[in-house]
Amino acid sequence: MRIVDVGSSIEHPASSIEYRASSLEHRASSIQHRVSSIQHRVGRAMKASVLVSIYNKVEFVKKTLFGLSHQSEKDFEVIICDDGSTEETRGQIKNYLEELKLRYNYVWYKDVGFQKTIVLNKGVLASTSDYLIFLDGDCIPHKDFVKYHCILREPGKYLGGRRVFLKECFSQQINLHTSLSKQISFLKLIHNCTRWEEGIILPDFIRQRISVNGIKGCNWSCWKKDLVEINGFYNDCLGPVGGEDCHIHDRFTKKGLKLKSARYGAIVYHQYHEKIAPNYNQERKYIPEEIVYQIMCDNGLEQIDNYQVTTQVV
Repeated sequence: MRIVDVGSSIEHPASSIEYRASSLEHRASSIQHRVSSIQHRVGRAMKASVLVSIYNKVEFVKKTLFGLSHQSEKDFEVIICDDGSTEETRGQIKNYLEELKLRYNYVWYKDVGFQKTIVLNKGVLASTSDYLIFLDGDCIPHKDFVKYHCILREPGKYLGGRRVFLKECFSQQINLHTSLSKQISFLKLIHNCTRWEEGIILPDFIRQRISVNGIKGCNWSCWKKDLVEINGFYNDCLGPVGGEDCHIHDRFTKKGLKLKSARYGAIVYHQYHEKIAPNYNQERKYIPEEIVYQIMCDNGLEQIDNYQVTTQVV
């Protein structure tokens, strides 16, 4: 009779968990090494990198960049994350960036549908700062937008802000010649915006008591190392409002990070445009349910070389 040592062939749960944790730590370390090598090549890191997601709509993007060029905090770089804009659009935006004398990197991915997360991941790798601020190209930042994201940041936490919605006529009136503080006064906020209360800067002792529920892709920030440790955004195709920001929030929470409010400090003004058509919404792809509960996604920063993303460093 043959005797089989069953005990030696069984993998104990604890050792399995330890092995997976070690594997995830190694993957995160390799991504961090790649990020660090980029920072070493460019020299001193900026206080923050502002990643701006865009797709055509030149006039919208110009107003966003105009707002960034008038920030009270100057020590930051702009990373344009372009999800397939035309060559003409890219040329106009680059010219305007040069005109504004903003330090920037330009990341572009071919137009094959909504691939925002792919260019965001490439933008993360192209950034030189340890801190990342995310902004959409249809939102105009308040002059203290970058400042508040920087002064509110804390280790072990990520920040979530909200937006003021400009009404159509008022949104179109915003120009690139007059300071935004003159164009968007308190009275104009009340009469020409919805959710105008999100455009008020409150004293610290009041603002500290205000919470925020989740993050919006147009106004949030985090430490780069925290995003690297969960392998960044999920690369697989997502339609607009497909949950890429909610997915980051869920994974950060599972990782043990705390969400901190940036409301009534880090303010952005959302430019008016038509909402996505209902039939398009129905066709969008959500993150597969089976990976929602993962902390480190399987197709993120580490796999970005599988996609031919163009990067121009200036």
